[in-house]
Amino acid sequence: MKTDEISGAHPHRTLTVNTDEEIAYWVGYYRALIPDLRIEDYLPALKLGLDAYLRGQGQLFEYVTYNLQVSYIRVRGDSQLEWGEAFPVAMAVWNRLSERHARERVEREQQPDAVSNPGPTV
Repeated sequence: MKTDEISGAHPHRTLTVNTDEEIAYWVGYYRALIPDLRIEDYLPALKLGLDAYLRGQGQLFEYVTYNLQVSYIRVRGDSQLEWGEAFPVAMAVWNRLSERHARERVEREQQPDAVSNPGPTV
């Protein structure tokens, strides 16, 4: 299991993504959606979306789009996907991670803080 961590927008929190789990999710998703497409065709776009999300540190996807296109040209390899086809794949990865981390952040904020609210004393 490979887990990548990077400090996000909150300096005291670490953004953690299990990249193997994410890639497995998307490989299964695209295999079911487009059975004729080789994993090697969309894997560069998947990895690019993961990397961009981890490096983006809370930026909006639109702010990193140009850099993604330049990066995709470098990492594309033998992928049959043109940038116009790879872009939605990378964006879908970004959106899934962004939505998940937003939910986790809300859940953390809703949990009572044990330090500021220690509960009743006996």
